[in-house]
Amino acid sequence: MFGHVTKYLTAYHHGELSEGQRRRVEVHTAKCSRCRAELEEVGFAVKMAGTVFPPSVRTRGPVRRESRVLTYRFVAVAAMVLLTISLYAWRQSRLPFWEVNFANKVSRLRVGQWFETGAASDAIVRIANVGEIRVEPNSRMRILESRPQEQRMELQKGTIKAQVWAPPRLFFVETPSATAIDLGCAYTLNVDDAGNGLLRVTLGAVQLESAGRSSVVLLGWSAKTRRDAGPGTPFLVDSPAAIQEALDVIDFGQDPAAKAAAVDLIVRESRDSDMVTLWHLLSRVDDGLRRKIYDRMIALDSGPDDVTVEGIMNLDPDMMNRWKSRLGLVW
Repeated sequence: MFGHVTKYLTAYHHGELSEGQRRRVEVHTAKCSRCRAELEEVGFAVKMAGTVFPPSVRTRGPVRRESRVLTYRFVAVAAMVLLTISLYAWRQSRLPFWEVNFANKVSRLRVGQWFETGAASDAIVRIANVGEIRVEPNSRMRILESRPQEQRMELQKGTIKAQVWAPPRLFFVETPSATAIDLGCAYTLNVDDAGNGLLRVTLGAVQLESAGRSSVVLLGWSAKTRRDAGPGTPFLVDSPAAIQEALDVIDFGQDPAAKAAAVDLIVRESRDSDMVTLWHLLSRVDDGLRRKIYDRMIALDSGPDDVTVEGIMNLDPDMMNRWKSRLGLVW
């Protein structure tokens, strides 16, 4: 086994290699996708250069040396410009794409290209074998990555409704405040002009990640995100406004006294159906408030076997994961 053969590629296309070197390039590029792609690019460049610079240049009559030099310089510059444009167009034609149906026209959106909808128009974006995204009016997005093992887009602002049938952890949406990771689902994701977001899951589950914080949002649940804080604590869509406001204080507020009052309200008002919210809060408050949340969880549900108050107070990973599994938050 030998290393990459990029230093031989130009000579290969010019026929300047020995038979052994030529065979080495052919064997290696048959197995190495990186060198094979570079071999194609070098071949394209050599072909373009051949069309600009013919094998021989003949002139009629005497030509001053200065004129010949200027002519060659002009041709060289023109050749470089043409070659650059041609290489760019060729590269663009090989980039992966997503299909976009917008204003009754079907086009291709390629990696790196921005796409915007107008004030009164939406669009349908289709990703082969992955899913479909409805892009609502006044939205701006682009593709960041499109590979069989990873499809990734950026939603700078606006609203999308995604329906994904690919395996979990293949489709990603990056926003200014968090990354939404598909776990096999359908969901609506909104990003406002400040970069803050709101996720609502209508099928399956979505994981939100940013700045070391993670939230798993299930069917029928929502979560907010903030540009300076990442994902907030998930809550049921029909949660009372008071609980949602209390979560805003805990997740995004700065006043310790206000956070303590918010925890008291949630402990007092929480129901059996709010256990996912309570589990997320365990790691988002200090020790004193954590004990109140733990006591409320035990009052609502005895908890998994071998989970102790001391372990939860210390956020023991095994105990936290056992309770997480009990709530259906593991994929």
